[in-house]
Amino acid sequence: MLLLLTGLPSFGGDDRKWFEATFLRLLQWDVSAQLPGRSLAEEPRLASSEVRRLMAHASVLSLSLVPQEQGLAYEVATRLVALLGAESSSTVRGADVILSRIGNFPQRRLLRQRYAREGVSVGVPPQLALERIARELENRTLGAASEVVTLTDFQYKLFDELAGSQSVSVSAPTSAGKSFVMGLDLVRRLRSEPRACVVYLVPTRALIRQVSRDLREHLRKSGLDGVPVRTVPFPIDVSRATQGAVFVLTQERLISLLYSPGIDQPISTLVVDEAQGISDGARGVMLQTSIEIVRSRFPHAEIHFAMPMATNPELLLETIGRRASGHTLSLSQSPVAQNVILVSEVSRQPRHAEFSLVADGKTLDLGQRELEFELRGSSHTQRAMLARAVTSEGESAILYANTASEAEKLAAALVELIPPRDAPDERIRELIEFIQTEVHPEYPLITCLPSGVAYHYGVMPAIVRARIEDLFRSGKLRYLCCTSTLLQGVNLPARHIVVENPKRGVSRPMERRDFLNLAGRAGRLLHEFHGNVWCLRPAKWQNASFAGDQTYEVQTAVDSAMEDGGRIVQRVANNEASASELDYGEAMLGKLYCDFVCENQDLTSSRWRTRENAATLEATARALSAMKVTLPARILQANRAVRPDRLQELYEYFSREADLGLLAPLAPYAVGANDRLGKIIQTVETILGGVQNDSHRFYKQLAIQWVYDKRLSQIIARHIEYQRSRGGSQSVSSMIRELLEVLEENIRFRLVKYFMAYNSVLAHAMRMRGDDMAAETLEPLHVYLECGASNRIALNLIALGLSRATALAVHQQIEFPEDATPEDCLAVLRVTDVRLLSMPRLCAREIMELTGRE
Repeated sequence: MLLLLTGLPSFGGDDRKWFEATFLRLLQWDVSAQLPGRSLAEEPRLASSEVRRLMAHASVLSLSLVPQEQGLAYEVATRLVALLGAESSSTVRGADVILSRIGNFPQRRLLRQRYAREGVSVGVPPQLALERIARELENRTLGAASEVVTLTDFQYKLFDELAGSQSVSVSAPTSAGKSFVMGLDLVRRLRSEPRACVVYLVPTRALIRQVSRDLREHLRKSGLDGVPVRTVPFPIDVSRATQGAVFVLTQERLISLLYSPGIDQPISTLVVDEAQGISDGARGVMLQTSIEIVRSRFPHAEIHFAMPMATNPELLLETIGRRASGHTLSLSQSPVAQNVILVSEVSRQPRHAEFSLVADGKTLDLGQRELEFELRGSSHTQRAMLARAVTSEGESAILYANTASEAEKLAAALVELIPPRDAPDERIRELIEFIQTEVHPEYPLITCLPSGVAYHYGVMPAIVRARIEDLFRSGKLRYLCCTSTLLQGVNLPARHIVVENPKRGVSRPMERRDFLNLAGRAGRLLHEFHGNVWCLRPAKWQNASFAGDQTYEVQTAVDSAMEDGGRIVQRVANNEASASELDYGEAMLGKLYCDFVCENQDLTSSRWRTRENAATLEATARALSAMKVTLPARILQANRAVRPDRLQELYEYFSREADLGLLAPLAPYAVGANDRLGKIIQTVETILGGVQNDSHRFYKQLAIQWVYDKRLSQIIARHIEYQRSRGGSQSVSSMIRELLEVLEENIRFRLVKYFMAYNSVLAHAMRMRGDDMAAETLEPLHVYLECGASNRIALNLIALGLSRATALAVHQQIEFPEDATPEDCLAVLRVTDVRLLSMPRLCAREIMELTGRE
């Protein structure tokens, strides 16, 4: 929470001191009222005269143009309303005026909805009523369905900037409403540019479904539901996309689209969501690479960036050479404020806890309280009991977990405290039925859901994870145990977040920027004025990320790697890199080779050179120059995540073979296809991955099942049966989790990268021998591996945004045109009553949501 109590020009010295002291007492009063247990001291409270005077100060602050002062006005008004409510109608009316002045119309709507039910009028004198109307009119625009919508001040500025700028980089809190404005801008853009091609870039596959669904809803409301929306890199024939086209892709899928054989998909607008991911290791390098390729190939394309709470949004403009011509927009005040509450043990008093509030860089004491549970013993149980104690009826809580297994343990601890509902919601029953038949009957999520509890992490089946998100947003699930997937843009706000010594993964302590991203999800716009972040045992955190600045500085992963002159690149080139830095180092090596060696540029005189790193930078340049690579630059550029020297080694392997047709991938179900797949996996693992073990045998068996349209439940059952036949004693949950990790990280990511490179180099080798036809018709196994299907109709359905499970369930039951495009398949689904088909109810619901009938 950012208070900035100093420097209030509207107040004199004594008045300012009074305001500062009284405001801190207001914080104590408000937050103390939300603490669990029984207070061991007198509860703080303000006198009615102090309340009136504070509201008068807030009224003055709401007229300020300084964002921090507007934030203080919001804090005073909403906290007093939350405390006094209907018993003080004048406070409600005053808060209504203040929220109007600062342009926070979503929270004004919450205020009016909440107190209209209690019969409280927000009527004010005519001059104030006119002022409210005038402020509202200033921020009105047309929504997707041509309805009038009222934006916040920030949203209106962003909407205006997007209309007039070739590049905008925006930094704002999680709940600022950036995505809503981007959706409005998409509709505006497609209406004014009928053949526009807009690409939304998201950091992970887990986010594709949410973004594509939201964009479809905007298009449907605006009458633009004929615009194709694709989530895999299948190019769209421009002649058929008369209303424009939209892609929602990860950076890897965008690069695949940009280098699709023989096709140059035009891009008119690129929107990079969660752009702070440009600092995240290998994926950050690939994100920057994909953006630079778009900028180079489509110099007139608009490129826009969005990220939370960065101090330097201009950095993204600098990466594309538009620092001077682009515009930045920053917002530090969230429409929903957060309380960061520290919860500490009391020595020799297991049922007592010490509470304090992090405010304005200080710690505000809230005193001790007696709890109804002991703050001792299992960490999972304590977090579960704390979440249970602070979450009231109608509220929700997220419990942060460092790993997937910890998320499951937290969920199990909650289930021990919360009895299952007598009659679970129909949609929860649908999910349980799906898991039982399509995942595994012993998957532990089944026992959590009836209690309104779930867990959420990256390697869950996509349709299960997506349905959990929907159920949590709708309030049908109240407790969600999440890993760092929550930090990658998944929109799951809750009233409460409970966290203890957070890490990203097993051992990496959470940084301040990630904590801010996490804390920003506490408090739901249009549901609460404030959210709470409960930090358990802060003295034992490895990194005190709960304290510090409210913003952070973004640094690109490329710049981070080159600060020391590129030692990580040298370690990779010399085969000395550790497993944890291998992907990052290889991505950097590929980028530097393409940007400097292929372009005949001098790395030693680059912008990274300093007096301290000059010698290292020269050594890095020598290591790159020592690589003898003859492959065309286009192949290296399309496969930058793979070492160029190993791509060259793969080409030399092909050159030694007399018949390249014997190395070409075969279509699934063709004679010899399985053995050929296994041979290719062994080849890429050995040559491109530098791996010398038998892992390729396991990958082969798993890949065959995955691309041969096997149901996930069959793959899981076979894996568990095999593990148990070998005497494995792991739990079913552990075996499923490990299998899905291999599937996501090895089959759907690493092998996809290698198979794409394999086809690129093999096609080049074939062309060098004059066999252009064979080169152009290579089987795209990398697509099959990523999507988990090889049937063309199933792939088209996945390209629409359907899950693999639903695509496999439906393509065998509906007759689609033989040459159907994804959009042709969508047209068939729109006129089909999928409820009559033999498939899980959850799959039928997913199709109805896609077609707008849900």
